[in-house]
Amino acid sequence: GLLFTHGSPKGHSAPVLNALVTQRFFGVLTGGVVIWAIVSAITILLLRSSAGGRYVYAVGLNREANRYAAVPVTRTVILLYVASGLTSALAGFLLTGYTGSAYLASGDTYQMQTIAAVILGGTSMFGGRGGYGGTIIGVLITVLLVSALRVVGIAQAGQNIAYGIILLSMLVTLDQDGPAV
Repeated sequence: GLLFTHGSPKGHSAPVLNALVTQRFFGVLTGGVVIWAIVSAITILLLRSSAGGRYVYAVGLNREANRYAAVPVTRTVILLYVASGLTSALAGFLLTGYTGSAYLASGDTYQMQTIAAVILGGTSMFGGRGGYGGTIIGVLITVLLVSALRVVGIAQAGQNIAYGIILLSMLVTLDQDGPAV
């Protein structure tokens, strides 16, 4: 793809997709936020009130013990990868609609922020603990943090350093006291 496009964006998103993602509903929320809220509600509902949701936490906590407990570990892991792929594709569509163009590295800048939001939301990196509700709070914290650093007028390199220092101190605090959420 990089050879074909010579490393630059080659195309624009459909006007319908742009309108869906950027159009304001109720005068406040954009379409992207509404779609995220719907997907979030479905995710929370599935994780909290279904056998599959309990399997997700159980498999994350201890795969081997759950194999002995007749939990379908392999099926659960495969379904998690499928769900991850589907939600990543949805995020890609939303990002394409928001930016108006598509290129291979369009989501690269969000990787660290995404991981940090999940961890700040109380999800264990080792599995078995956390939840999507906490992740939503982690996302709000990271969005506010990034916005505050931009408003202050710090250069991009300084923003990255400040962001890393703040996240590191928050993670050290979370590690000592347990999740805040």
